[in-house]
Amino acid sequence: MTKRHNNRTSYRINSNHHYIVTLERLANTRYGNPRYEATIINIDNEDIYLCSYVYRFTGHYMDEISESKWIVERHESEVEK
Repeated sequence: MTKRHNNRTSYRINSNHHYIVTLERLANTRYGNPRYEATIINIDNEDIYLCSYVYRFTGHYMDEISESKWIVERHESEVEK
């Protein structure tokens, strides 16, 4: 049996690297703040193996493309450490 679930939005974000960011909207916090789960994939590699990074975070009342850019900036700052 195959069942279709909620659609997820994916964006191509160009920063220090090229990324595909897939956002899934989660339930709001009890105070009404938006929450997301983002999967970030670096597509600079030409290898068969690509690593996915998953983050859950509270949104910033921006549109989804801006939220995607924000989480990529956050990801890059953590990876550089």
